Amino acid sequence: AGASTRAVAELTIGHLLQLARGLAGADAAVRAGDFAARKAAAAKTAHELGGKRLGILGFGRIATETAAVCNALGMDVAVCSPSATAEKAAAAGCALCATPRELFERSSHVVLQCALTPETAGLVGADLIDAMPREPCGRHLVNVARGGIAVEADVAAALASGALDSYATDVFDDEPNCRETSPLFASPNLFSTPHVGAATREAQDNVAVLIADRVMDVVGA
Repeated sequence: AGASTRAVAELTIGHLLQLARGLAGADAAVRAGDFAARKAAAAKTAHELGGKRLGILGFGRIATETAAVCNALGMDVAVCSPSATAEKAAAAGCALCATPRELFERSSHVVLQCALTPETAGLVGADLIDAMPREPCGRHLVNVARGGIAVEADVAAALASGALDSYATDVFDDEPNCRETSPLFASPNLFSTPHVGAATREAQDNVAVLIADRVMDVVGA
């Protein structure tokens, strides 16, 4: 496994759970004294992840780890990646979609976990968001990949119109100046973290050991 595989996968799960249960809003409501009202509202707006269709754009170590946890939660997981085969996907408990559009068309929840390449730059925009099915649980997008894959203006417009019910992201086009430059912050139902996917003590320890091992390989010790 990569040094930060578990850390990024766990952040992904945290974002998915927050979007499903409205944890950030629930905390704010309790602090504001709206305990009873929020509890009543949650019964009508929150949903469980079990039984929902998750699409993962990517199929590297992080996506595989995320899929394992989401399968354990009872989600119906599919992946899309040029490197994936039906056999490898099946071994990870996932269906394989041939194209990003096919992935979005079958998924109420989509996670971006692919590399930023010329092929993926600007890939996730209005067209793919609009292709997501209309389910009672809504449409939800999580981005723990890289800034530049999701078109921020399109995501902001989808949030504003209700075409997308929530967007959680750990990455932005312009970091760390996103608060001043991204259109997302004028949108409802945006939940963001400051590129902390690999920011755990364990992941940083793993990185330190990996660097030390590579240095030792170079010096021939």
